[in-house]
Amino acid sequence: MVNSLLHSLQQVDKEKTTKIVNLARNLVDTKKSIEELEAKIKELKEKERIISEEQIPKFLQEMGVDAIDRKSVV
Repeated sequence: MVNSLLHSLQQVDKEKTTKIVNLARNLVDTKKSIEELEAKIKELKEKERIISEEQIPKFLQEMGVDAIDRKSVV
């Protein structure tokens, strides 16, 4: 059994093994980058929400403006 395992391992093409390892690393790195960008998008969307739904209405209220057409702002 050990000899057959050793024989099988000797048959493995090292160049192809290196390529699949590199592809797997690339996949992991790509997934990590996607997760980081999705987190950044989530953060930016929250910032947008705060500005449009809290900060601008509060400032307009302080200015005495009752309503504004949000379509004209965007």
